[in-house]
Amino acid sequence: MYNPFEKQPVDRCQDSTCLKRRKTQSDKDEEQGNTEVAKAYNDTSSPIQNLFRVRVPDDSTLCLVEFLARCVTNPNTEVEFKLGLVLEKAESRRVFLPIAAETPLSPEFNNKVRFQSQVDLATFKLLNSCMNNRVENSAKFDSKDQHIVYRRIQEIDRRYPDNIRQTSKLIKENNGNIREEKVCCISKRRIDDLNFLSPRTTYDFRCSCSVEEPCSPPVNMKPISQRKKNRLSYRDKFVQVDITTVFSYEDDQIPLSETTVDPSSLSYEVELEVTPEAALYDACEKMRLGQQNRVFDIAQCLLDNMRYITRLLTRKTNHLSEEGK
Repeated sequence: MYNPFEKQPVDRCQDSTCLKRRKTQSDKDEEQGNTEVAKAYNDTSSPIQNLFRVRVPDDSTLCLVEFLARCVTNPNTEVEFKLGLVLEKAESRRVFLPIAAETPLSPEFNNKVRFQSQVDLATFKLLNSCMNNRVENSAKFDSKDQHIVYRRIQEIDRRYPDNIRQTSKLIKENNGNIREEKVCCISKRRIDDLNFLSPRTTYDFRCSCSVEEPCSPPVNMKPISQRKKNRLSYRDKFVQVDITTVFSYEDDQIPLSETTVDPSSLSYEVELEVTPEAALYDACEKMRLGQQNRVFDIAQCLLDNMRYITRLLTRKTNHLSEEGK
């Protein structure tokens, strides 16, 4: 350690050859030091294992695996996660339980709670920025078959009696006018929900299973409600994250213009869906038959994504709050 009050020894190596040799040795020492640090962080030669040498999944993952195996019994089953808050039905406030970490609620408890599937504008902007950065980094560092694909989709969902939903895509023409193009009409039947309380983060989340089957569009019937959506979609191989600006309307007249903003009808939603490439139904069928399957891996992937998103938004929101003080 350098002491300014001590007399320093005279450096007798002043010629260029000596200095060059010293610098070369210094560079070698630094390179060796960096290599040793890298080895210390990436040393997998002796992983820490439990006494039984088996993989032990956490209870949340097991609950989700059991939920999927019970609910995904139809090839047309849609599985989606939504970000929001688990609220008490009676008090309309966030459910509080004496727990310290993420916990799935028993489905028998669903009649006492409701899920509010929306986030605030600040959260929406934060996640939009984070997902855009992820797309850029994926294009730079991931292999081509692992690139995250971004799309912007504008559409209208109309809901009719008997849980019939018709979706139309909004297309902007060269003259600036916007027209509708019908995409699909489905009958949606909810199977069950699995709510996850997450007291360590700003938001909870919910997994929903529904059967969506094609049907004929209603004739001479007005919709019960309509939702105009501006969806930003980020698709990976097995999951897709959608962050959506939603305008909700109760009557049958819905403005198509992008400039129309009614604050009372505006909300923001975040959802994660399982893609067809995950082949979740096939995996659940194999599980029910006692065959080797990937249900556990799919469930773990879904939870990892939701946990990362909720923790990321909580950490960044807290950071912004601290900066504002």
